[in-house]
Amino acid sequence: MTTYEEFVTRLAAMAISTVTKHYYWGQTPPASLNAADLPSMWVQLPQMDARPLSFGGNVGWTALEAQLVVAVLPTIHATLAEAFQSTVEMMDDVREALEKNRLADSRTTWTIRQSVVALGKSEYWAVVADVRATG
Repeated sequence: MTTYEEFVTRLAAMAISTVTKHYYWGQTPPASLNAADLPSMWVQLPQMDARPLSFGGNVGWTALEAQLVVAVLPTIHATLAEAFQSTVEMMDDVREALEKNRLADSRTTWTIRQSVVALGKSEYWAVVADVRATG
């Protein structure tokens, strides 16, 4: 069975070809970003759930979930058109990386969306993937 630390470590280390800076296990989330480090990725908001496989049993599959965040552009310097194009392209890159990586012992599912994330006093156009796996 995949431990939560293994799941988060694998997710944070996942290679995305267009990401410049990775924040790995123990480094996430960053307190601030430099423009030279964009796009940057980290894992945040982890959670875990365990449910029994059958009535009367105490053994079950652990459900693992975390958000993978990729900050793409500072909101202050990007037009809406640039932000839309850049985040849609990054959504494809994140999807491709998720399809290629085995993050847990079972099937991984995800939802990817465009968002704005705040770090320190700055905001960034971002791609956020809610990644889920079991086992």
